[in-house]
Amino acid sequence: MTVTKRLVVALLTAILSAGVLVSVASPALACDTSGGTTDDTVDYGEDCDTGGTDGAGDGDGDGDGSGPTKPTCDLSKSPYTEFCEGKVACWGNNPAANEEDTPGLGAGKKPGDEYHLAYKACADGTDKWYWTKDDEGPSLPDLARQAVGSLKFPAYQLVFNPPTRTYVNLPTWWWADGATTDELIGTSAGAVRAIATPDRMEVDPGDGSGVMTCPFVVEKSDDCSYTYRRASVKGAATAPDGSTAYPARMRLTYDLVIENGGTPITVAGIPDTFSSPWQDVAVPVREVQTVVRPRR
Repeated sequence: MTVTKRLVVALLTAILSAGVLVSVASPALACDTSGGTTDDTVDYGEDCDTGGTDGAGDGDGDGDGSGPTKPTCDLSKSPYTEFCEGKVACWGNNPAANEEDTPGLGAGKKPGDEYHLAYKACADGTDKWYWTKDDEGPSLPDLARQAVGSLKFPAYQLVFNPPTRTYVNLPTWWWADGATTDELIGTSAGAVRAIATPDRMEVDPGDGSGVMTCPFVVEKSDDCSYTYRRASVKGAATAPDGSTAYPARMRLTYDLVIENGGTPITVAGIPDTFSSPWQDVAVPVREVQTVVRPRR
């Protein structure tokens, strides 16, 4: 780059870094099965699509880690196909087939009429018979799905800088204004929790270069930066002022852990990452022409 061009880029950076262009999003749903509800919590039920989208946004879930989780244990061997406790596969029967304790089960005397017998067995040979109340409700996988469903994404604004428009060969910064680096905690009945820890941002500049992975940036910074090489062309997208722009987008991705009584567990069908919906913004990209004249 010539001295003159470097001076132009430096000048534009100084002039244009004072403001921002934002697109506002409300708190997102963990999984929207309601067909357009405005609630900020939903049931993460059997019909929820736990697969993610790849960089192309086509929903096939390959390449970005947001599809169904890989269990920490082997859930393919019957009957231990329900959930993992660490690296051990388990299943449960609640209520159990037996209605009353029999010698050798170890559950002891029935505490009261409101109790029934339940059973849990794991592939390492451990099993347990126990009494539980009729109103104790959902299974462990159901509780885990409810915990994930109670998670809420923070409301944030997708911000790029320079504001309003950027320029060819000028680094453009991205961040999620309003988001925080705090963990997200979702709970359900009992001791089951879903913990989502900020991991990364995924940014698609919209110029065909694909999705790039950035640190989790929540304030003005050059930690997530992209340099456009071509000006935006007509037909790609339209900015609020009517000018041509690139259809950029961004989402937040968290690492997801399910805990039962403080112990991490893996439940089949629940993803190990938790990604917000894509947030869109039109980014006009202009080109600055300069004339370099030789010294006399």
